[in-house]
Amino acid sequence: MVTSIRIYAEISGEDLFITIADDGVGISPENEEKIFERGFGKNTGLGLFLVREILSFTGMSIHE
Repeated sequence: MVTSIRIYAEISGEDLFITIADDGVGISPENEEKIFERGFGKNTGLGLFLVREILSFTGMSIHE
């Protein structure tokens, strides 16, 4: 169960890094890239897949 969420922003050169962290159990290393695949997850499996697709059009990226 997640009890806290932290959001950090950091500028490095011309890049902006936004980090969102919580105190949940986390994601197993073998699933770190799978969470961005279409159909992976407990519901539709579209959430993070669509986020990554949309960000790719803008030159931005998302990583676990």
